[in-house]
Amino acid sequence: MYQVSDNDTPDTGATLAVVGVDRNLGKDLTLYAAYGITSNDDAALYSISGGGRGTTAPAIAGENNSGLSLGIIYSF
Repeated sequence: MYQVSDNDTPDTGATLAVVGVDRNLGKDLTLYAAYGITSNDDAALYSISGGGRGTTAPAIAGENNSGLSLGIIYSF
């Protein structure tokens, strides 16, 4: 996934890129991984975390941030 956010206010845009993969290890088990990076303009405050599972990653103006998500899905 690739997304660009830009608006009329100078230096408040950002670019987000995410790469992910799923691997089925049988009919009931799947492993997954996703890596994302946000490139903020000088005054932008976008974060890589959407706050899922109660997690937060506060953004610092103009700083880039990245995140890695790993997991297992088992279907009963």
